Order: sequence, then structure tokens, then C-alpha cells
Amino acid sequence: MTRLFTLLCCFFPLLLAAQNNLPERGEVFRNDVVPRIDIQIAEADLDFIFAEGNEYSYIEHPATFIFNNGTVLDTVENIGFRLRGNTSRQAAKKSFKVSFNSFESQKYRGLQKMNLNGEHNDPSTSRARLAWDMLRWMEVPGARANHVELYVNGTYFGIYANIEHIDDNFIDTYFGNEEGNLYKNIYPCDMAYKGTNPNLYKEEIFGRRAYQLRTNTERDDYADFAELVDIVNNTPIDDLECELERVLNVESFLKCIAFDVLTGNWDGPHYNKNNFYLYHNAATGKFEYIPYDLDNTLGIDWLSRDWGTRDMYDWAQHGDTGRPFYNRTLEVPAFRERYSVYMNQFLDEFFNEETLFPYIDAMRDQIAPFVTDDPFYPLDYGFSVSDFEDSFDAELDYFQTDYSIKDYITTRRENCEEQLELINTAPIISEVKNNYPLAGESLLISAKVQDENTPFAVQLCYFYSPNTTPDCVEMQDNGLNGDAEAGDGIFTINLSAFVTLENLEYYIESADNEGLVNRIPTCGQRIIAFPFAESPLVINELMASNLSTVSDETGTFEDWIEIYNRSSEMIDLGNYFLSDNFNIPGKWQLPKTNLAANDYLLVWADNDPEDGVDSHASFKLSAGGEELGLFQKVSDAFTAVDLVRFDELSDDESYARVPNGTGEFASHFSTPGWNNDNLTDTTDIPLSDAWTISPNPNNGDFSIQFDTENAERFEVEIYNIQGLSLYSDKFENVNSDFNISLPAGVYLVKMKNDIGRTAVRKMVVE
Repeated sequence: MTRLFTLLCCFFPLLLAAQNNLPERGEVFRNDVVPRIDIQIAEADLDFIFAEGNEYSYIEHPATFIFNNGTVLDTVENIGFRLRGNTSRQAAKKSFKVSFNSFESQKYRGLQKMNLNGEHNDPSTSRARLAWDMLRWMEVPGARANHVELYVNGTYFGIYANIEHIDDNFIDTYFGNEEGNLYKNIYPCDMAYKGTNPNLYKEEIFGRRAYQLRTNTERDDYADFAELVDIVNNTPIDDLECELERVLNVESFLKCIAFDVLTGNWDGPHYNKNNFYLYHNAATGKFEYIPYDLDNTLGIDWLSRDWGTRDMYDWAQHGDTGRPFYNRTLEVPAFRERYSVYMNQFLDEFFNEETLFPYIDAMRDQIAPFVTDDPFYPLDYGFSVSDFEDSFDAELDYFQTDYSIKDYITTRRENCEEQLELINTAPIISEVKNNYPLAGESLLISAKVQDENTPFAVQLCYFYSPNTTPDCVEMQDNGLNGDAEAGDGIFTINLSAFVTLENLEYYIESADNEGLVNRIPTCGQRIIAFPFAESPLVINELMASNLSTVSDETGTFEDWIEIYNRSSEMIDLGNYFLSDNFNIPGKWQLPKTNLAANDYLLVWADNDPEDGVDSHASFKLSAGGEELGLFQKVSDAFTAVDLVRFDELSDDESYARVPNGTGEFASHFSTPGWNNDNLTDTTDIPLSDAWTISPNPNNGDFSIQFDTENAERFEVEIYNIQGLSLYSDKFENVNSDFNISLPAGVYLVKMKNDIGRTAVRKMVVE
């Protein structure tokens, strides 16, 4: 029954071409065809899924997935299949979750999961897909979507909306990293202030958190979220512009507010305290707002509200509590002006009859045959084929659908055009980026700039600390000197052979032809520190292939990084980050602790936070060579504290600063957690290199032997593999015999000397 259509590809070529930094649709989300998906599943499992009482089961059942769009025919074995959704689980036309990685470590064309939504309460079955398309035209990170026909065990289940799943795979695809915190926010997520304690936002309501952390769950740290809520609620309005742009991608958020107001997305946070994601972008240090669940849009209404005529500047008005994320943001005059600019832009570019109606007609004609044959389409609300046709362009009076799609668009457009507060505004500057050069490398700074008036000028203004008088140089959008593409709205400046021993501070300024000026940051400057020269905290040593040098607390030999406080003062590490990619400076946050003067912190680079979230980084080092950076979050951006690039390293080869803490990097005898200067006395040998267990394996009768006669006092502790301490004692002499009754198994022996050096070895008892 597969029908292929080529109706949609001829519409909106300019809009589609303008989708910067968004992934291509790919074969899975092509909208010029209606792909066929087949699910083959055991009948007993299918009976369980549909059995009364199992509607809210999250059990995933093994199945086979077959995808055919007329160009590709793919089969994926051993996928997970279950119901999904909330109220739709009670519907006759169910929605389904396809999980490719439930039983095997696999993806399908880059996807871990797929959402197949029945759209049972929308007679057009098209509103969600159209809404997701609009977000792409707005250049907002939102799920890719299309329609598919679904068969289960050869039986036609009808037309479904295929909506991209939002998870760590999604954020990596859209933002180029997945190390930050991703929060799924569901009812009643009103962003109200609860207090300064981050744990207050973990409160469970209706048996689950309203703010659900979906990544970095081992650390379970809500400090970044609590800071955002505090800023949104408690910052004086006069200061909110500066403070909010420090922690939030404001321009993308303003576009999303405009989207909700245009499409009548009442089931989001601004009216119904529901359905959105926040991602703390590890590349920028700012939160990204991600819309979610867009089926209650474009005239769908369960609340007896007229979303087509609602006040676009008081859209979040509600009878119970405030909506600070919407209301407080639009109280800022500059944000209100830019919101108006975006609204006007979207009305002009696509939210109008001339542009949208042909697209809607093509979508209707594409899916009409599949709706006609859909056995589940009429079951929930008695929808007929004529209801499907009417839902696009007739006057409607369904209890949950006040408008046809076209009628809603016309009404909403006319209403917003009447309400718009349009004044000439200064150019909008966003997406400011800089690289992190080593001495002698070029410094590249770029920004996206747009304005309703042309021409306009863009310039970089910078100075070297402690000076405060800036030099300003023109930025170009000409495709030269590091600018990627001429005329794309991205302005770039290339400062060649960047060499300085002082911090560079900068801001970007743009003025239009009527003299209106904007700058980013609105307050203060961004800082690019000359790495290492003045920093009290440095990368002091690393090992990219640790086979036998030093083991972690589980007895495993992992790659490691040594951080050294070379100052005379204690340093709070809570705002420092490590990364093996200079473009993602916020990849892994150091533990929120203090590092004493002249002390060391050893970090295990094993991408295994379950071993210890405060000491195990979210990445590994490459023995073939790569880059490693230590960064600090300063105001609204990251600044480089110390940067190093290293070439191929051999097994157990250390790469360290000599002299300790100040010198250049070189291959070196490994001294993890220890001074790197040349060793002249055996008392300086690190504890990890100075003792052995013999014999090993043993039967509980063993000795600990040392390679130096200068040790004084040692503490010995033995743990089982679950981390339970079984034995602890202190010894004055250097060689000690033990006879301990231990069951057969694997144990960890931890040694600590009188100056605090520790090391762990694995011991096997037979």
C-alpha cells in the first residue's frame, strides 16, 4: 500500500535553504514521501500491549523494525516496542515508542528512538507536523517530523506522525555535544522560585519530578537549573537583560515564545506549565530552550479559549499563578522589542496565506489516501473522511477544534498584525563564538547579526587588560579570512598570530543606518585569557594510555589528568571545566570542592561517571594525540585557563610540565599527584610505584613490601569489590605480613602514607 509523493519538495526552497545549523531531514524524515514502517512482534507481546490494565506499562517488547520509503529498505532486528504518551494511552488509536537500543547497542540512521504518534484528537492528523516544520523555518532546534504509514504484523494501523525523539542523541545532533544537563519539564513546571537549594527542584509531584534530569543522572546536580530559576524570578527588571543573556540563549527563546503565541501552543509552559526541554549547552555554557509535544496547536482547544485572537503581549495570562519565564522576559524592553521583530519576521516570511496554504494543501493531498484507509481514525471521536477534509479549510465547531487550520492561520495573522508594536530597533546580535588559540595561532571571532534596516555595520571592540580603552575593527561577511560563507549573516574577524601575555577582553557592536546601536555582551566584556601564563590552576601532567602506572578506586588502570594549584591560596574548583575539545569547553565540570595551595587533583579520563562522578571525566584521552583544555566559566562565556596539545604517547608514558607547574610539557617519569621535578631521592617515589602485594593471587596470607627504607607510617585498608571496608590498620614498619581470612574473590587494597599519598591495588584471593 506504499504510496510515494513528491508534492512538498517544490514549496519553500528559500525557507529550507535558510535552515542554518539544523540537521538534514535524512531518509527517515523525508517529507516528500510517506514511508512505510512494519513492526513484526510476537502475538503474545502484542496482546499484552493492548490488554486492559496495561495502558501505562513501560515494558519494552522485542520486535523487528522494517523501514521502506521507496529509496531505502532497511531491517533492524531486536528493537524495543511499547506504548507511549500520556492521555493518548487510553485512546483507541495508540501511540508507540520504537527503541533501537533497548536490547542491543545500536542506532538506526543515527537515531536511538522513534516516536510514532497517532494524533487521535486532531481530525487533520497534521497540526503537530506542520508546527515542527515551522520551528525549522524559524531556525529553532526542534524535532524533525513527517508522516508514515504503520503496519504491525501485516495489519494496517493507519497514518502516524513520526516525531524525532529528544534525548542525548538529539542534543548531540543539534548542538554538537551531549555533556551538559538535559531537563525534561512536564506539568506543573511553572519555573516558580522554590529557594536557593538546588535539591528543592527535585520535588516529586504526581509520583515523578516536574523537572526531570535526563543526562548526568549519576551526579544529579540541579545547581545550574536553580540558578536559571533564581535569575528569571528574582533579578530586578533593569538588570534582567544582562543576567538572563548570561545563562540563556535569549534569541532562540524569544523565537520560541513567538512560535507558541502564533500557533496557539497552550500545552507548553507559558500557559499550561507543561512540555518543554532545557539543555545546558556545554559549548556555550547557556541554556537552550527546546519545544516539545506540539499536537495541541493551530486551533486545537480543550480549555474554551480563543487562541486565534489572544493578546500576543499578555498571552500567558492565567487564573492561578504567574508564568515568570514568559512574563518576566517580556517585561524587559529590549526583549519585548526583539520578540516583536521576530513576530513580524515570521508573519512576513511564512505565517500567511500566500506561503502556508499551498504547503498545507500539499500535505493534505499527500496523506489523504492513508487517512481514508486508516481503521483507527474514526474510533475515538467518530471522525469521517469529510471531517478530515473540513479540518483544513472549513468552518468547524468540534468540541476540541474551534478552527480549521487555514481559518486559524488567517485569524491569528490578522490579530497579531493589529497588535504588533513595531518600532525601529537596533541590530540583533546572536551566536557569538570565538576559538581558543595557543600562542602564535589566529584568533577567530564571529557573530550572527540581523536588522530590518540595511546597511548596518558590525565591529569588534577589544583591549588588553588592564587597559580599558578599546580598539575597534570592522567585521566582515565576505567569505574571506575565516568567514565561512559570504552573505549568510555571520560576521567574522580574524586576528592572525595572536600572541599576548595579557588577557584580551572584547565585545561586538553593531549600528544601523539610523544610528541605533546594540552590543553583546550587553554588560561587560568577554574574556580570552592567555592560557597558562598567569593562571594559578594548570594542567600539570597527563597519561593517555595507563596500563600499569596507577589505578583508580576500583583497581582499574584508566587514563588520567593531573591538575595543580601552583598558587599560595586555596582555589574553589566549582566553576572550572575540563575538555578534550576546545570547541566544547564545558564538557566536564570539576568537582565542587576546594584545592589547597600547592596541591594536586587527579582526574580519571575514562568516560565512566558511575565509578565516581566527582573524579571520573566524561571523556577519554587518545593515545594517538589530541587536545586538552582547562576552562573557567566567566560571566556569559568560557575562558581558557590552560591548553595543551600532545602527539602520540606510548603505553604508560607520562606527559608533564617540568619544572613542576611552570615548565613546558615533555615526556617524563610518571608522578601522578606528585611533584614533577627531577627525582633525586627514593623518598620522592610516588606511593603507587613503591609497593607490591606478594603473592598475588593468594589465599589470604600475603605481605606488603616497599622499595624504599625511608617510609615511616602507613595506613592499610581492604575493600570488597562493592566498596565495603573489611580491614583497616596502621603500621610503622616498611614491610608487613598479613594473614586475613577472606572469602575467595577480588579485593582492593588501599595504601596511604604519612604525607597523604594514596594508591590502590587489586588483589585476588583464591
